Amino acid sequence: MEKKKKRIPVIFIAVFVIMAAMLVLCSCRKADSSKGSAELKTEKTEERYEIIAMISEGKESTAEDLALLKSKGLSCTIVLRPDGTGVLDLFGEKTNLTWDEKNISAGTKTMPYTRKDDQLTLTDGNSSLTFLNTDESEGAK
Repeated sequence: MEKKKKRIPVIFIAVFVIMAAMLVLCSCRKADSSKGSAELKTEKTEERYEIIAMISEGKESTAEDLALLKSKGLSCTIVLRPDGTGVLDLFGEKTNLTWDEKNISAGTKTMPYTRKDDQLTLTDGNSSLTFLNTDESEGAK
């Protein structure tokens, strides 16, 4: 019986030490994974653009027209993700898109685009949409 009494505290201490070690290891892993998450957040994950000019059938919309639409909650934006996907929001109507180095495709429509400085311009015949990069942290593209 004496030996059993001595073993119980030794076993208890051993279990406690193992649990403490596991807790320390888990907290280290958690800190490492949160550090990785913070690093991922600083990486560029997408580019955001907002419309600044629109020409439809040869007629140009004024900056005041676009500002009025925006004040009514109707904006036109493009989000481009590094994986070649994104979203086109045309005045509240959102459409998933795909893109490569030459074209942006949304729905059944594919349009060539150009990038100059921090602007992206989609063209289709005598119509075009010009967007300004709104990602202040990335600066001009």
